[in-house]
Amino acid sequence: MPEELPTMYYQPSKFNPNFQKFIKNDLLSFQPDVIFVPTARRFKFGDVPVVNMIRNMEPLAVPYGENPLIEKVKNFFRAREARMVTKKAHRIIAVSEHVKDFLTHEWEISSEKIGIVYHGINNQDLNQRTIQKPLNVTINNRFLFTAGSIRPARGLEDLIKAIPHIISTFPDLSVLIAGKVDPGMETYYNSLLKLSESLSVQNIILWIGQLPSHEMEWCFRNCSAFVMTSRAEACPNTVLESMSFGSVSISTDTDPMPEFYKNNAFYYNSGHHESLSKAIFKVLNMSESQLQKYSEKAVDQAKLFSWKICAENTVLELQKAISKTDYIRLID
Repeated sequence: MPEELPTMYYQPSKFNPNFQKFIKNDLLSFQPDVIFVPTARRFKFGDVPVVNMIRNMEPLAVPYGENPLIEKVKNFFRAREARMVTKKAHRIIAVSEHVKDFLTHEWEISSEKIGIVYHGINNQDLNQRTIQKPLNVTINNRFLFTAGSIRPARGLEDLIKAIPHIISTFPDLSVLIAGKVDPGMETYYNSLLKLSESLSVQNIILWIGQLPSHEMEWCFRNCSAFVMTSRAEACPNTVLESMSFGSVSISTDTDPMPEFYKNNAFYYNSGHHESLSKAIFKVLNMSESQLQKYSEKAVDQAKLFSWKICAENTVLELQKAISKTDYIRLID
């Protein structure tokens, strides 16, 4: 790819009905060979091929669940938009095999129309940057770590329910939960607080909010285990980060987590806190040499996911869309 590409910047607004018109006016002078839309939103510009990326599985896989009514309605329309996009786009980029399987089996989209491009991770030497313990973390004992937006699809109740089984054996253990409460999800967050109080583990859990990258990395590198409880993911960044930073990970067996972790995580049955407790016990009872072995394997696995590979594979998918469209024009 060329080092410098012509770039146009916009300030999009959902309140601006002429936003696409502004873009199309510039496209008239730019005359693109292909248009890449990195989300499930429809876009049309003459007969120029459009490539869409599908990278949000919650509206598709678990649109309702424990979500508040307004979020259920939003997810309904998000899923409907995504379905129309997959039918109209010239080509689809799925960010995991899991996403592609859903599109082909549930929505009957041709597999030939879909390419898989994984997200990347910045695999950098620890010595090249400074990491920092979060200022609101005052503990010095062992801790479990989990991170992500706080919403029902996260499945955090699995971890909270597992804690009482663990602290009887490991009374000095803490649990750090990073991430912000998504708008409209305050009821869910309050239900988690009530759950922790009912189980008498509220003092074990530290809700540390959204962290900058250097504090996130400190948590990944210093936790006894990273715990992934999510019910719906496409290409989870926290999974890639946990491996890149050498965390020993405990994960739900829900797809696509095994697709990324492979054999570099200890799996539990999603929604079953007893299964999670057993996985946590197994990790906490491992020797330092065993933990180091799993950490090194995780780092090696993370090296398979880089932004360079992501960019190269994305360009290949765009080229396929161009080639397919040119072929159709020829036979027409």
